[in-house]
Amino acid sequence: MPEISDSQYWQEQEQRANEIRPILERTFALAQQYGWVEPISDECWQYQGDKHTLVYDPESDALWIEANDSNWCVNFHEQAFVPEPDTQITEEQLQDFQALRDYLEQQDVVGDVDLRAVQQQAQQQWNQDHIVTEDDRGSIANAVEQLFEYYASQGEVAYKLSPESTEHLYRLAVEDKIYVVSRDDAAGSYHLQQEGANLDLSTGQSVTQADIKTWAEIDTWVAECQRLEDEAAQASKNGWEETYWSQQENRANVLLAIAEQVFSYQESQGGVRLDESQQNHVTNGLGDYQVGYNSTTDTLWMQRGDTVMVSAINHHQHYDLNAGRWQLEGLNELGAINLDDIAYFQSLQAWLQAKESLTEREPGIIGQTRMDLAIVQTQVPIVSSRLENNNPLLTEIPPEVETSGVEVVNEQQTALFEIEDNLPIDYEERE
Repeated sequence: MPEISDSQYWQEQEQRANEIRPILERTFALAQQYGWVEPISDECWQYQGDKHTLVYDPESDALWIEANDSNWCVNFHEQAFVPEPDTQITEEQLQDFQALRDYLEQQDVVGDVDLRAVQQQAQQQWNQDHIVTEDDRGSIANAVEQLFEYYASQGEVAYKLSPESTEHLYRLAVEDKIYVVSRDDAAGSYHLQQEGANLDLSTGQSVTQADIKTWAEIDTWVAECQRLEDEAAQASKNGWEETYWSQQENRANVLLAIAEQVFSYQESQGGVRLDESQQNHVTNGLGDYQVGYNSTTDTLWMQRGDTVMVSAINHHQHYDLNAGRWQLEGLNELGAINLDDIAYFQSLQAWLQAKESLTEREPGIIGQTRMDLAIVQTQVPIVSSRLENNNPLLTEIPPEVETSGVEVVNEQQTALFEIEDNLPIDYEERE
């Protein structure tokens, strides 16, 4: 194959660059709609993917895409291609950009993008999202303290960054954010950090409206969990007795009611998969637990590991609206429900209620699950699950931390649906 001259090479590169420029502009616009465009300086705004970053400078009307782990880049100034030594758009990369273009067309993203207008919208949204009052910071600080002390009261083992440190930490995952809450025993103070953000409660730096909402939800969740514990303690103190099977029946009804709520929420988030072998729709992201539904037999069931805790056959027909219970004729597999199961699912229910994610539904009605559709898993967990002590927020200790003598829990990451495995801008559909 004859070698391409420099002029031919750059002519080809310019043609490819001019083809991908509107794709980058539309990607930037779509990222702004999702709130993923952020400032990196007084002038520049960026959308950062796992492998590439897209940057726009409104002052100079410059747009460029750069690799996160190499010098590869493609630059534009006032929509004109700017050749750089590290610019090399291969045929494979061009095809990736074309795949991204096809996706953008499916999302009905406008073809002619005014980047300055997009940046101004991002600026307005950024300013609005970062309006944080002193009361907001105080509310978050109080929620941090309440959460730390709740974990401590549950016997959760905090970790330290060094043996001599007086600061104890818990690491928790809430959807796509990782927070670290800590208490300094020497100073008697509590602190909040967010991985990947320089968050400072004392000044409000990097605190967003989303953080305010999240910590209000956490505060509500902790209060509800404490209320449930107080009720259980009071019932035990009163010495109320029931037969074993009456106890199991009562627990089964509690779990079935929560199971419907959890199943419906997971279904709305794409966290339900189809087990084609048994024609069951099964939840993901609940650790050792599963909630399943078979619309053919109208059976709702709950399982811990390999143990079926409870199942309700024809449960629509057997639900007693007046009594608010499932009729016992529709229940089987009783006898395997313990207090830890109840506490875990009540904790999940409290979290969902705190998030105000549950809609009013007629009891006994499962969401619109269709047997001919395999529901794609796009967002697995409600939150990262801690099963042993029923705390659905704790996540694993960072691998670089010394864990000798420290209890480590499992982290379940939110699954993100990627358009293609190798798209150049690493666009991911995030909830």
